[in-house]
Order: sequence, then structure tokens, then C-alpha cells
Amino acid sequence: MLLYQPAHFGQARKSLDAGLLSATFDRLVSEDEPQKYMIIVLGALAMQVGAEMDARHLHIMRSIYQTVGLRDDGMETMKWGLDRYGNHGKPVPWHAGGELFSPDEPDANIQ
Repeated sequence: MLLYQPAHFGQARKSLDAGLLSATFDRLVSEDEPQKYMIIVLGALAMQVGAEMDARHLHIMRSIYQTVGLRDDGMETMKWGLDRYGNHGKPVPWHAGGELFSPDEPDANIQ
């Protein structure tokens, strides 16, 4: 099962790349009490559709994912995704239990 499955991954990616992702990330990070868990969820969803993420946002995700209360398998999965995310429009095929979860689009698999 996907974290979120929009009808059109390309349209979701286009909306996020048009500024929605960066603005939302910046808002979550700049709050008096940064919403770390929401930052991780937002980043995971963006990675799932292949949205382009600012290097600073990826850096934040790498620095906080182990502190937000993910279970061990969640931390392993997030590390796996962050290690493989190329930030070039190709979605991360999230996995769990040895299965890959990815959209049916041909560009979904990371090479």
C-alpha cells in the first residue's frame, strides 16, 4: 500500500514543485515548536511522487528522522528512502516487509 496514492503522480509532483512543498516545509520548520513528525511525513509523501526537494529540507529530514518516534522498521525504511532519493523526478518505491510499494508509472523504479 502506498502512503498516499494520488490519481496522477505527475500532477501531484507538479503542484509540489511549483512551491507548495517548499512553503509547507518552511512553515513546519519555522514554527516555535517545529513539527518534526509532520516534516518527515511531508518529505516521505513528496519523495513518493518524485517531487524536487531543497537540499536543506533533505538535510533536515536526515537529521531528525531518528528522533520523531518512528518504529524500527519505519526508521529503516526512511533511511533506505533518504539514501536512494535522487531528487530528479523519480519517486522512491517505498518498501515494507520485503515488498516494494511504488506507483504503476514506468519511471517509478529507482535504478
